[in-house]
Amino acid sequence: MSLQGKTVTLVCLANSWKHHERCVAGKIWGGEWGGQWVRPVGAAPTGELTLRERSIEGRDPKLLDLIEVKLGSAAPHSCHREDYRVVAGVPWVSRGRAGVQEVAAMCDPVDSLWVNGIHPQNDRMPKALADAQPASLRLIRVEQPIWSWRMFADKPKPRLVFTHAGDRYDLSVTDPEAVRLEPAHAEPRTLEGSYLLCISVGEPFHDEMYKLVAGMLRLPEEGR
Repeated sequence: MSLQGKTVTLVCLANSWKHHERCVAGKIWGGEWGGQWVRPVGAAPTGELTLRERSIEGRDPKLLDLIEVKLGSAAPHSCHREDYRVVAGVPWVSRGRAGVQEVAAMCDPVDSLWVNGIHPQNDRMPKALADAQPASLRLIRVEQPIWSWRMFADKPKPRLVFTHAGDRYDLSVTDPEAVRLEPAHAEPRTLEGSYLLCISVGEPFHDEMYKLVAGMLRLPEEGR
């Protein structure tokens, strides 16, 4: 069912880098559409959100923020079936914060993260296969992921290695706050405990679409 024209409250699960701006995504918090994914997209051709478009009372959204958003027209493409245009001139409103344990109960009951086996890192899929997928966002729980930095085009890039439903993934991290907390050039290290990961499929790049760690939340010890 289309959410065009609806005002919904989202729990923010990603505010990730995208073309020097941000991509925000979350699940609807409560109500008849509770748990449904939404990715508000901006006026730019590839949908990234400027600070003006995404700000909540003058600040950037944080993970677990509850955000009231008015949705414009549906803007799906490829597997990005969750995309809706933001409504210009209608600011986002803070509605408090969600608890990480409440969000943990919203994990998606999926096995594989879309199509695997195309590349040893399971970090991408051909656009032709991505086009047939029903969604581009997933919330999963993982144990003891491994953080590392790899050189790409002479720059260190953050990566996360984890296992989900028996499959190993090695994905780029686009969560700015997670990257800020991990020193660049450090040796690979295991992150102790349990984490919630928002996994997003990026925009097409050379006829492939990459899987990205767009948001990371550590669960407290009692949640393990």
